Amino acid sequence: MRPASADSLRAVLASVRLQLLIVAHRPMNIATGIITPWMFMSLYLLPRLNKVSESDVTASVTASMVGALWSASMWSAAGIIRREKWMGTLGSTLSSPLNPFLAILSKVVGAVAHDTALITVSVVSFCAAFRLPVRTSHPVLTLVSLMLVVVFGVAASSMIAGALIISRNPFHLTNLVGIPVLFLGGMVVPPSLLPAPLSWFSVTVNFYWLREFMNTLSSPAPAYHFLAAGTALSAAYLLLAYLAVRRLLALAKKEGSLALS
Repeated sequence: MRPASADSLRAVLASVRLQLLIVAHRPMNIATGIITPWMFMSLYLLPRLNKVSESDVTASVTASMVGALWSASMWSAAGIIRREKWMGTLGSTLSSPLNPFLAILSKVVGAVAHDTALITVSVVSFCAAFRLPVRTSHPVLTLVSLMLVVVFGVAASSMIAGALIISRNPFHLTNLVGIPVLFLGGMVVPPSLLPAPLSWFSVTVNFYWLREFMNTLSSPAPAYHFLAAGTALSAAYLLLAYLAVRRLLALAKKEGSLALS
């Protein structure tokens, strides 16, 4: 008999692959993965293209990547739950033999991996097209940071997915957190440029800390405390997502149905 852990791993990998195939055929994912990064990079750099510095390029690349991934997640990774609630398939997903949290997490991983790949290609193509000066003092850490974009994206998307799971108005909740967090979370607008009463919000966003860490990779000494703060927030996001799934299952036992939307 095959161990249960092996069967679970196969189920997770199959779910990730299926979600990759699903999002790869959605025009919205192409728009958010390719067009959005080019738009952000153009706004940051084209007005000063003749005098752009390496630090400017680094800042624009990191902002474009995390900002575009957050925007994409609203329609792909976190949007998975919104669509499943709308289509009435969430109950089937959560009542499958696979652990309910792993079922949600595997879908999110597939969508985030696809979006990150598109965004990376888009940013690299922009830098190549305009021959922008790109330099990193820590190539290995840069590669690790690109992988962390996926990890942090999965954590943030899972938390939003968890909120959508227990929400009776997932579409309105998506609108509530999408654009405001993008601009107030320190992803595309530095907190120093925001009004003082709003500048604190960025410290609650894991992408902000990842962006700050990535911005220091062109210096001799990267700021690891930024990475530590982002990692801690990502772990907290995953915990909140797990508790949200547990909350839904508890309500389902009480109501006798997973159709709580």
